[in-house]
Amino acid sequence: MRQPDTIDIGSVIETQASSWYSHLVVILCCVAMVIEGYDAQVLAYAAPAIIRDWNIEQSYFGPVFGAALFGYMLGATLLTGVSDKIGRKKVIVLGNVFFGLLTVASAFAPNLDVLLALRFLAGLGLGSSIPSAIALAVEYAPEHHRAFRVSILFIGYTLGAALGGILSAALIVKFGWPSAFLLGGSGSLALALVLYLFLPESARFLALLGGKETEIAAIMRRLRPDLSSDHFTRFIIADHKTVYYCRPQDGRWNPDEVSVHGGACAPDLPPLDRVRYQSHGPLFPD
Repeated sequence: MRQPDTIDIGSVIETQASSWYSHLVVILCCVAMVIEGYDAQVLAYAAPAIIRDWNIEQSYFGPVFGAALFGYMLGATLLTGVSDKIGRKKVIVLGNVFFGLLTVASAFAPNLDVLLALRFLAGLGLGSSIPSAIALAVEYAPEHHRAFRVSILFIGYTLGAALGGILSAALIVKFGWPSAFLLGGSGSLALALVLYLFLPESARFLALLGGKETEIAAIMRRLRPDLSSDHFTRFIIADHKTVYYCRPQDGRWNPDEVSVHGGACAPDLPPLDRVRYQSHGPLFPD
């Protein structure tokens, strides 16, 4: 029986010749950063008009700004790791949908307390999607282009924050402060659809997930049209072997328990656990 060919995903990415598909990933992630830059600052654009409209003291608005930033911090620190379990693309798309809907809802906030809660929740989605967008764009870049891509993405974020101020100022004068939130929220929702249709999932994540050879092959051929593969081809992450760690009697997974004795071994660990529990030596080969 024919032995399956193996192709290292990292080698394909490193040897791609200015792939249009790789550029598409950067462009989509950069557009996401532009819109996220706008949404991160939209409250600052609308605040003066809201203060006048609601006839409140400026100092009362401080907690609203703080809640939005606190939500962003929590999203970036606590929710970004979800992408290792469900995929970077899903986190980016769902993050855009989540903070897009909450930004639209902010346009209809009846008072400061509701606005504070909505901006806090929107910050959670914003904080989770930005790191995932950066990680995905960098993942499809050759090593010598990664720093440049990060710079491009943050230029996009800054551009969205800067140009958003000019655009929202014109909108607020003509249509009132809710228009600034409606623009940002609808833009995020529209982008989520585009990302769902055209943004690829992380090829490395798909390899760790298993059973996604056809999807990985399609991505690799777009990066390297000269690449030859068939249904026997297996895509791997070089120098990593999945280890089947065993569950001891207390029911917890322990990276020190590498013996098949005294517990049940599980080859179907979720992707994040596979990443955590990988070794450069094939203790228990696939």
